[in-house]
Amino acid sequence: MAQKTLFDAAGAAVERMKAAASEIVQGMDGAEVSSLRKRDNLNDFVTEVMKKQTTKGYKEIGEMSDIIRGRFNLESGDDVQTAVDRLKKTFGNDIVEIKPPRDGYPRWHINVRDAETGLVHEWQVGTKATTDFFERKSLTIPGTVTQFKGEPNFHDGVYKLLAKASPEVRAKYGVDALMPEYKALTEETGKVTHAQSEPQDYTRRYNEMAKQIDGIIGAIERDQPGYFDTVLSGGGGGH
Repeated sequence: MAQKTLFDAAGAAVERMKAAASEIVQGMDGAEVSSLRKRDNLNDFVTEVMKKQTTKGYKEIGEMSDIIRGRFNLESGDDVQTAVDRLKKTFGNDIVEIKPPRDGYPRWHINVRDAETGLVHEWQVGTKATTDFFERKSLTIPGTVTQFKGEPNFHDGVYKLLAKASPEVRAKYGVDALMPEYKALTEETGKVTHAQSEPQDYTRRYNEMAKQIDGIIGAIERDQPGYFDTVLSGGGGGH
């Protein structure tokens, strides 16, 4: 019963967050807003909550930052800043944490507490160009990587595979050499304007980046079959 109560409370909080977000994006052409529970099926929701309590050591549900979460997907960097300013004004003292954009990651993360339930809702605020960069399914993950549970996109290919490689492997296969260019293009996606919706020469640069990431993942797996499965299963990567 308590689990169902929490599930329903999370759903009600999501609806309140959606309503607030609709007000925040008033006047922003092309703005997209979403908000949802961590999982929208009761059993899956409970499983995820319990797993996070175990792995993160949370003692109270109210400590979890993304049991409910959402995103502002906006047309320009200026719209992102406007949404951030409006979020701060709308939620005021109910803001729990603000994480501004950081090296190679142009989205804001703003955690706010739902006043009625005490649940913390994570808002991600960024541009549509950033979402496209991270989430377009442009990679080919080798079939031998059976433990990979992500999507064949830049976000998961880089952060769930390449970032987990050992320093020696990263250096040998050019991961570290690629990262400055990768981060630079990522950051440019956060600065787009209504007049220029993507970075300069974006298609060529994006496709070249995809080719390089594919090549690195494929080369590592070809030279060391099973490498990424070992890393993903917690066994650590070899040289």
